[in-house]
Amino acid sequence: MKKFFPIGIITGALILGLATSSFASPSNKLEMENYSPSKLSDDNSIELKMNREKESKEIEADVIVNSKNLTLNSLKKYQKKMPSYFKKLKSEGYASVPATITFNETISFAKFEEIMNDSKVDINRIFVRTKSMSDGSLGALTIAVEDNVVNSEKLKSILNGPVELEVVGVYAAEGSIKTKEKTFETLTENNNIFLVDVSKQVIENQITSSKEFKNDKTKDKKLHIDVNVYDIFWELQQVK
Repeated sequence: MKKFFPIGIITGALILGLATSSFASPSNKLEMENYSPSKLSDDNSIELKMNREKESKEIEADVIVNSKNLTLNSLKKYQKKMPSYFKKLKSEGYASVPATITFNETISFAKFEEIMNDSKVDINRIFVRTKSMSDGSLGALTIAVEDNVVNSEKLKSILNGPVELEVVGVYAAEGSIKTKEKTFETLTENNNIFLVDVSKQVIENQITSSKEFKNDKTKDKKLHIDVNVYDIFWELQQVK
């Protein structure tokens, strides 16, 4: 069994559809309206924002939650898209797919370790909620994970820095899911988890397979896309 976190060190201390989008740089010749298939959500509560800085070789695509139109129902509708995305990627032969996991509430490191070991997820970073030891103010911290292990010394130095912190709990994680395992099903059936977002690869495939992207790629071989799918923990808390 994999061991994710040395618990003792803690005690002290977002398809087939994408939204309309546009490049920030008006001088850029790529027309993002041509790159965008249909919507991620019917009410535009979840959108794909695409940007390419002038002279850059990278198109950045961010899945963004629009709090103005957000409801719990819209998040649940987005959630229900994921099984079909996963099934599609599995049928296309992917051995593993990137995933962003959002929990319903913050959970302890011990509970997180239990869930991850049971589901066999390969984690590369986690997101934790923190509390200041001096004034009780809440914050957030991103912790890199290598080979499913947190660097305990680095974590200690962060928690015992200029502002001493304690960990409230884990609220999200990023990693990859093997398609031949029952990992996706195990995670989605877990009551501690709200969303297992596997849209990243689907979005990337749709954009890079578009006629417009292929045409621009022939003009610039170094052109590539970076899709960012963030957790939705804070937005979920807003509408619960």
